[in-house]
Amino acid sequence: MRVPPIVIAALVAATTSVALAAPIGREVVVHLTGTGFSPAASTIAYGDRVRFTVRDHKPHQIAKASGPDSGELAPNVLEGKGSSITLMQNGIGSYTYVDRLNSKSAQFRLTVRPH
Repeated sequence: MRVPPIVIAALVAATTSVALAAPIGREVVVHLTGTGFSPAASTIAYGDRVRFTVRDHKPHQIAKASGPDSGELAPNVLEGKGSSITLMQNGIGSYTYVDRLNSKSAQFRLTVRPH
């Protein structure tokens, strides 16, 4: 069955309106260094994002060590200064992140509160 172009245009317009009406969350930047995460802890609202950015020349790999729905993150080895990965939590609570490739570095603690 062929869908008329006017129906497709209406669906695109409706979807775009809903997307534009959604609140834009805040983004917190956490730097990865040889000594650990900076800052070492942060609190965000549900829907906010956390961007981990490499600030040295060592490779880093972010892993969730504890928290709601804790488990493996997709492979995310970050190599080179400026490399980054952005995460958005899917639950309210406290999370702990580690850098698997720099096991002696300090952990990062994230608290996600209701919006």
